[in-house]
Amino acid sequence: MGKIKTEKQLLKKLKIKDLSKFPTEKVSEFVSMLHDVDPDVAKKIIDQFPDFTKFASQATQEFRNILVEAKKGTKGADTYYRSCELMINSLQKKLDEGNLSPEEQDHIIDRMMEIANKIDEKDEKDKAFIIKILSGFCSFVGVLVGVALALVGVKGFTKK
Repeated sequence: MGKIKTEKQLLKKLKIKDLSKFPTEKVSEFVSMLHDVDPDVAKKIIDQFPDFTKFASQATQEFRNILVEAKKGTKGADTYYRSCELMINSLQKKLDEGNLSPEEQDHIIDRMMEIANKIDEKDEKDKAFIIKILSGFCSFVGVLVGVALALVGVKGFTKK
């Protein structure tokens, strides 16, 4: 495809009607197509972009809010781990009493192992959740850096 030479062509390519409502999710798409956009058109678009620093700050705050909400969602995990610890301690006390048959001891040990396995499963889920959040954050930072570099690159290119 040839260079995008007008703002209208770019808007059509991004499937948006108006730059004043430039959706955040379209930023990365815009950055990825900058090499196909005429530098004057790109500069015009970027100049219309609401203050980039303000945009980045708002986007970062929004992401921070998501992280706070996600952290609230993991508070139940602390309760779960404490409950498991209490159950294991209770079972350990029964074992320590010493007046159990071998079958009863095996049953208690099996229960303790089940609880330990449940803790391990929960831990794996929590780690996967954290990795997912961090992955989203890294993508977010990548887009912001890309836009910042594009802004610097396009403005530097048009000054030449």
